Amino acid sequence: MLKNKSKIIALLTLIVLALTIPIVKADNEEPVAVSSETPTSIETPDANQAVEPIATEPISEGEENAEATSAENNMKNSDAYLFGDTVTLDYIVDGNAFIFANTVVIDSQIGGNVFVCAKEVTIKENGFIVNSLFGFAEKINISGVVCDLYAAAKEVNLSGYIYRDMRVGAETLNLTGIVGRDVFVDADKISFVSSEDENVTSNAMIGNNFTYTSDEEITIPEGIVNGEVEFNKSTPYNNSKSINDYILDLGTFVCTVIAIWLLALWLTPKFVKNPYNILSKKVLPAIGYGILTPIVLIFAFVMLLVLGITAGVSLIALMLLVALIAISASSFVITANGLVCSKLKIEKTTQSFGMLIVCAVAYWLIALIPVVGSIFSLVAGIIGLGIVVYNILPLKSKADKTEIVAN
Repeated sequence: MLKNKSKIIALLTLIVLALTIPIVKADNEEPVAVSSETPTSIETPDANQAVEPIATEPISEGEENAEATSAENNMKNSDAYLFGDTVTLDYIVDGNAFIFANTVVIDSQIGGNVFVCAKEVTIKENGFIVNSLFGFAEKINISGVVCDLYAAAKEVNLSGYIYRDMRVGAETLNLTGIVGRDVFVDADKISFVSSEDENVTSNAMIGNNFTYTSDEEITIPEGIVNGEVEFNKSTPYNNSKSINDYILDLGTFVCTVIAIWLLALWLTPKFVKNPYNILSKKVLPAIGYGILTPIVLIFAFVMLLVLGITAGVSLIALMLLVALIAISASSFVITANGLVCSKLKIEKTTQSFGMLIVCAVAYWLIALIPVVGSIFSLVAGIIGLGIVVYNILPLKSKADKTEIVAN
């Protein structure tokens, strides 16, 4: 009963999300003309000078409706989900923007956060991000205004304005703009001028502290940093693990297996107590499900993105795939533990719990073996994923139910 209710709740959740998440396609957007000109002075008439009335023409109701319609077409009053080769945001978005593309250009105001993954991201002078920019790209250029910047890129060029904090990890950082508060950066090369000529005066300014991590300490021109400067030397990457790291990994894996086992024991006790049929008689269907599930979900993800209408559901499908892969190893360990307990005629929950820890440790140790461990982890992951899908899908026949009752 609980399993059926869970399926109904999950199905209703997907339907609600599909109907409520707004989707925007980048290819069909209307451009908007944004004027950056501001009046520099206001002329006031002389008190003794007669002021001539300004002739105005009455605006018809049709013109007012046309202007209102034009303003609505040039503005999105919800979140925007944009995908494509080149995405250009030249209209106002009153919400968050989620962008995945090859080239991204923002030349308008975004009323929320911007989450972008692209090869190159450019925030032009008219670009204004009210909240934070979370960027993952090969190159990020900022000439406009961003409230907070969180970026990981090969090259970051800032000639604009960061209203508050800036946190960047990059190979090269060219900071010639203004940061209102703190800067935290990890980069191999940091520059404050747009030219390699040392005589060029820098226009960069950091309102508070500047904390950076690099191979060598750099010379910062006077007047750029208003707060304190903190330098941290980069440490070379060490691929070797200490004993403490191995112990921590083992403890994390065992705790994950236990947590999923307890959850499965509460939601689907038959899966925990009767795994014999799966590994002994249904291993081929489990392998089939484990191979087909990623293929089907990835194909569905791509097709839903192409359709555009249900891009929100496609993201849910992708997250579902990630979740299933994350618990596949634990699923295999739990099923193997049930099989071992069945062979050894262990029926008490406490004894089964102890054997579960032994199986988890054995799995972890086998996975450490070079080559063999990788092959074992791959096969076990496929079987574990198939076991989860096999128990979720309502495909059990009467014969299966009879075998479960018999056991």
